[in-house]
Amino acid sequence: MRNAARGLFDAPLPRPEPAPGLRLGRGWHAGPEPIWSRHPQALLEVEAARWPEPVSLPVRLSVFGATPDRPRQLRVTSPGHPDIAVAVTSEAPLSLPLRTPRHAEGAAFSAIRFALDAIDSPLRRGHSPDERLLGLRLLALAPGRPALSLPLDLAAEAAGAEILQDGWAPPDAEGGAWSIGDRARLRLPGHLCNEARLLLEGRALPRPEGHPPLRVEIHCDGRRLLAPTALPGPEVRLEIALPPAAPFRDRELVFGFHDAASPQALGMSEDPRPLGLQLWRISNPSISQAKSPPAAPSAAPGPQGRGFAAITSALRSLTPPNR
Repeated sequence: MRNAARGLFDAPLPRPEPAPGLRLGRGWHAGPEPIWSRHPQALLEVEAARWPEPVSLPVRLSVFGATPDRPRQLRVTSPGHPDIAVAVTSEAPLSLPLRTPRHAEGAAFSAIRFALDAIDSPLRRGHSPDERLLGLRLLALAPGRPALSLPLDLAAEAAGAEILQDGWAPPDAEGGAWSIGDRARLRLPGHLCNEARLLLEGRALPRPEGHPPLRVEIHCDGRRLLAPTALPGPEVRLEIALPPAAPFRDRELVFGFHDAASPQALGMSEDPRPLGLQLWRISNPSISQAKSPPAAPSAAPGPQGRGFAAITSALRSLTPPNR
């Protein structure tokens, strides 16, 4: 018969499960979120019964105290796969395309090891009175979900829709998400940002004579990539060059729209929302496009439930790009 724990330090520590079939091993701070490591080496244990064969495991994390002057060396080891090693130069989030381990015969759990060359505390860095040693912070885990790859389609059921942040309507079933207002943001996972250039494809509302054209500018992490550029529409193709960044670092694209107009103001429908760009694909411009755009794009359903018959009619005459 097992004796009851006699005190706090005799009781077994709970092992939080940040995702189904995953639990925190050694090296993590106890307690609820946020999940911080407390040791230079921290283990994420993967249950063999739940994940018997290797599957994709996209992991989003950040590293405390990493700066260009004091970079942190991070190495991630998942048994049966090549290590991922990266010099982390900021506290900005990273997205790593990991895979679950190949389990040894009979193993109930196998551990993914996160190793840092150094950790620090907010107190020692002069950030706060917090004396805890902090290494890396787990922000998101998605076992079994394929890592995003290019070309990236923004349809209602497509995985690419997860990059949409504020300023976008929900994606249409046919494909594409409309920006609403004068600002919209995208978050690109770091492993997608190894490409030096990206091609953004979409559509804008046709402007009747007398209406100023829609103009767009794009910034990445506070750096301008595209000066205000008129979008004559309706078909839009924008090629941008990403500035250099550390490997696997997530990037934020911010779109600024000038003279966004509602279909109501353009005499197309009664929808009053100021719409800018309907973005439906992000791809590598050096590779020919493998998929045509939706034949009849529409705005995301509005609160009145009214469609875009006039816009659809105007855009149907477009000839899609060759496959």
